[in-house]
Amino acid sequence: MKYSETILVITDLENVPSVKKQLQQLGHLIYLPDASPAEALDAVRGVEYIFTNPNNSKVFIGREMLGAATKLRAVCTASTGLTHVDVTLARAQGVEVLSLTKEMQLLRQLASTAELALGLTISLLRHLVPAANSVQKGHWDYRKFMGKQVRNQKIGIVGLGRLGSMYARYVAAMGAEVMVYDPYVTSGDVETQAYHFCENIIEMFESCDVISLHAHANEETKNIINPAVLAVAKEHLVLINTARGELVDEQALIKFLNANPKACYGADVVSDETLGGASSPIVQMSLNSSRVIVTPHIGGMTLDGQALAYAHAAKMLARFVEVNQM
Repeated sequence: MKYSETILVITDLENVPSVKKQLQQLGHLIYLPDASPAEALDAVRGVEYIFTNPNNSKVFIGREMLGAATKLRAVCTASTGLTHVDVTLARAQGVEVLSLTKEMQLLRQLASTAELALGLTISLLRHLVPAANSVQKGHWDYRKFMGKQVRNQKIGIVGLGRLGSMYARYVAAMGAEVMVYDPYVTSGDVETQAYHFCENIIEMFESCDVISLHAHANEETKNIINPAVLAVAKEHLVLINTARGELVDEQALIKFLNANPKACYGADVVSDETLGGASSPIVQMSLNSSRVIVTPHIGGMTLDGQALAYAHAAKMLARFVEVNQM
C-alpha cells in the first residue's frame, strides 16, 4: 500500500535500488543523497519522515532541522551509531528515532566493520600502503618495510560488543594475546575466559602493542583516548578506530604520533564528520605520513552489508508508517 506521506532521503541508494523501491511504496520521495545542510533544511519542511545514514552525510539532524520539520514523525537511520541525530531533542518533540542499534539478529550478519578493523591492523603492522606505493614508484626493496606478525602481539579491544567480539575472535585465531577493556562486560563464557580483562583503560595502554576501538560514542566515552591515556602508551602503539571519531582527542593523538615515530593510527572515522572529513586534522596528517591511514567511513559500506542494513531499516520505517496510519 502506498501512503501519502513525504520521505526525505539524505543517503545514497544507488547501490541498493530495491530499497529505493521499498521507500517509494511508502510515499513520495525527496531524494537528496548528497544534500548540503542548507538543501536538507529547505527540503525538510513539511516532510513526515527522514531516511538517513551518517556515512558521507553533511547533515546533522538537530535543533535547526527538527525546528523546521514541523510535520516530522520519525527519523530512520540505517546505522547503529546516532551521532548525526540529536535523539533527546527529537524524542522531546515527539519524533521517533528508528535505528539498527538493537536489531541483533540482523547485526550478527554484519561483519564488515570488524573486518575493516582487522584489515587496518594488518596494513599498519606490515606497512602495506607504503610498500605498495614504493613498488609503484619502481622500487623493489623490502628492507624499509619490515613489519610484525599479528601472532604474539598484545592486542587490546575497547568495547567488547558485537564488533569488538568479532575482531577479538579474528585476532585470537591468528595467535594474538587479547586484552579487553569494557566495564559492562565480564569474563563469563568460554570464549571470553581466554581474554585478559583490564580493570581500566590505563592498564590496557600500558600493556598493548595494538588497540582497536569498538565503543559507542556518548558523553561517557567522548575523548576516552586522551593525553593521560596516551602518556602511558607504548612508543610503537598501533591504534585502530572504526567506531567513532569522537572517542579520540585528535589533537592529543597528533602530538603523540609526532613524538613517537614508530606509532601508527588507522581510522575509518574522524570527529564531527558532518563538517566534512577531508578537513580533519587527522586526514591532513595522513597526507604526509605513511603511519596514518584514514578511510572515508567505509566500515559498514560493503555491497552485501549495505543491502542488508538498508533493507532492514526500510522495513522498520514501513512498519512504523503502517502502525501510525491505523
